[in-house]
Amino acid sequence: VSQDGMCCPVTWQSRKIRRVCKSTLAAESWAMIEAVESCELIQAQLSEVLLSEKKEVIVMTDCKSLHDAIHTSKNVDDKGLRIPIASLRQKVNENEITVRWISTKKQLADCFTKAGAPTGPLRDVLSSGKFDVELLKSVFGE
Repeated sequence: VSQDGMCCPVTWQSRKIRRVCKSTLAAESWAMIEAVESCELIQAQLSEVLLSEKKEVIVMTDCKSLHDAIHTSKNVDDKGLRIPIASLRQKVNENEITVRWISTKKQLADCFTKAGAPTGPLRDVLSSGKFDVELLKSVFGE
């Protein structure tokens, strides 16, 4: 997404996670890991083809507990999540990714996974090629 909100989705996934998850935190964590891996692959391909530097990867989540777990040094209670959370935390600390919390009301992807979630905001972005600049400002504090 450019500063003026212009965007073009390169990839989008909405599917079941390949493992059984005991909690929302676990499901959101594994989904974020997969998203970051996809971003890293796309980044590598684009930088090779365009001979340019890698762009900043910004991951937005409406899972406050995941956001908080990544931005603290405290271990999560679920021992099975400690390594994946530590991996995301390391990527944040090494400035490979930025993880931001976004209100569930502003989460565009909810219409794929939650019954009754509005589809209008996502349709607007896809048809116009423009992301809500006010939303970006609220998320990034600009």
